[in-house]
Amino acid sequence: MKDIEQFFKKVEEFLEKYKENDLIKIKYEPFYITEEYLGNYQTEQMIMTTADNMIAKFIPKGRNVIGAAGRIDLEGKNGTVRFVLVDKSSKMPMIKTQILAGNEKTVNYDINPMEVVVKKELVWKIATPPPNIQYIEFNKENFINSLMEVMNA
Repeated sequence: MKDIEQFFKKVEEFLEKYKENDLIKIKYEPFYITEEYLGNYQTEQMIMTTADNMIAKFIPKGRNVIGAAGRIDLEGKNGTVRFVLVDKSSKMPMIKTQILAGNEKTVNYDINPMEVVVKKELVWKIATPPPNIQYIEFNKENFINSLMEVMNA
């Protein structure tokens, strides 16, 4: 949940001048997630409004997601943008599979896959839409472009 807090803090930094001029307001509401390895837990979702109209929601989707160590979706009236927590050097999803046949060595599946991912230097990135997903830097310019996209602005 520390990663979610860091993400929200960064978003608030990007939107500081809009908040100072009362163009937008940000509030947080409790949000509940159930995941296979983590069970049930509570976090927060961020809701962005202007003049009491909801313009966007930042909704945590979980830590155990395919190809990432976390995901938050930005949802607006014109669509969704996905933010993923991935290794700093990642440019696209990298998923490895292994097929075993016959008497070959077996794989130990008792390891939580999150233990492997967490040891890397993780950063938030913006994931482009499928099918050819690419990761782009989570910076102010890219974030504002993503926000405008979902707001239909």
